[in-house]
Amino acid sequence: MTLDELLLEWSYRTKKGYPSMGNPSDIRVLKEILEKLDLPTDNILDQLSRISEDEADKSFANKDGEPGTTGLEPSDEEDEDGDLGDDTPDNIGNLTTYDLVIKKALEAAGLWKGSMPTPQGSYKWPGEFGGTFNEQVSNADMKLWDIMFPLAPPKKGDPDSTSKGVGNGELALYWLYKYSGTVNVEEGREGDNPDLEFGGVGVEVKAYDSHTGKAGLGRFGQDTKQIKLLGMVFGLNALVAGFREKDPGKKWAPKEANPLTWNGSDLIDAFKVVQEFHNVDISQLAGIYPLFSEIEKNMKWMDENLGSWKNAEEGARKMAREFVMPKLGRKPRDGGYLASVMKNGDMRFFNIDLNKIIEREDAINHISTSQGNMKINYQEIFGNSQ
Repeated sequence: MTLDELLLEWSYRTKKGYPSMGNPSDIRVLKEILEKLDLPTDNILDQLSRISEDEADKSFANKDGEPGTTGLEPSDEEDEDGDLGDDTPDNIGNLTTYDLVIKKALEAAGLWKGSMPTPQGSYKWPGEFGGTFNEQVSNADMKLWDIMFPLAPPKKGDPDSTSKGVGNGELALYWLYKYSGTVNVEEGREGDNPDLEFGGVGVEVKAYDSHTGKAGLGRFGQDTKQIKLLGMVFGLNALVAGFREKDPGKKWAPKEANPLTWNGSDLIDAFKVVQEFHNVDISQLAGIYPLFSEIEKNMKWMDENLGSWKNAEEGARKMAREFVMPKLGRKPRDGGYLASVMKNGDMRFFNIDLNKIIEREDAINHISTSQGNMKINYQEIFGNSQ
């Protein structure tokens, strides 16, 4: 094993993706690697410790006796970041987990030349609430894009594994925007964070076959507030439906919409019933029937959470916005982007502006749920392509 390979292996196994002599956990990892290679572990660790201490004791003076860091003064060509005259990321030091995976893949393809390759194309980035836009990977970058598109980083603590939490295109998009110098890109996949952070703006990456059609957002069983709101809306609807006369010409009663399975028109119909209850003096009925006292209390809570609405259609749109808020509000966050990327380099960045669900009258037609699974058509709601 060469020194470069040793450092790469050590980096893979550290939590941050790069080792530190001041971190006991990183030292333990290095010790395990050295022992496995049957190398003089104690001697090597002692030498590294001395080097680390020597570096800490260096005086801060350059060759002219002026304050500075010995041996590390930037040359005339370097800027404050240590890069050679531009603001593109440093291609040599402090490789992230994603960088190391890309480096390994390029080495296997015989394309690693000692530093991270720089994309040749120019790629736009409008920032937060910048609107939906399209991009295409340039022909000059397609060879590297093809190699990086299927890549995924390893699981923490297991350098030979592949993380299932990272989908196709994420590392390729990371490389394309970070190393072209378009925007500072960081990994953001911890917890409920978006896949990537573009200058602090969340970007969730999905590799779809098409930029159109409904896409799944996942289940919403943990979103108790939203389930309670939907339960109230469809509960009132079910109560009224129980008193409606059934169509004698139908052998089977139609399947009733419910909080876990509905489409846009179902939600509008349910809000028509809620509107009817708003037009009734429920407080008077509540004094006679305890059931109406509970209905009055629940409707007050619903209004406090949804706000006022003029008609059933607007009420349904507000409910739909509340419905997707927990998912899109976390990943990629309001104002962020859902990046739909394809193997052929075709990309569409859907700017997530949650107010559009209320402002666009047709938005309700493109949100639904089936057996607790959210679905949304990004193109129809957020697809104001530029």
